[in-house]
Amino acid sequence: MPRKTYSEQFKLDAVELHHSSPELTITALAAELGINRNTLKTWIRTYTPDTHTGASPASIPDAQQAKRIAELKTTLARVQQERDILRRATQYFAGEMTW
Repeated sequence: MPRKTYSEQFKLDAVELHHSSPELTITALAAELGINRNTLKTWIRTYTPDTHTGASPASIPDAQQAKRIAELKTTLARVQQERDILRRATQYFAGEMTW
């Protein structure tokens, strides 16, 4: 039997429905959606933020997070360039000072 594939939006909607309907069990919700109970459990684990660490799920893109990553990459490139310049300068001056 071929595997069913579900869109990201369907998965997110299923998880949101689980969180907004505490009276529904996972088994009942999975049956209502026509999916396997274990599949729904996996989606809930994947798309629910970790409340203990405050981390957001890795698979949900966040505009602020993407912006922060871009800023950090730019800063890293600048710092690496500065480091390389200082290394070259150190090598140059160390070579001049041989007695």
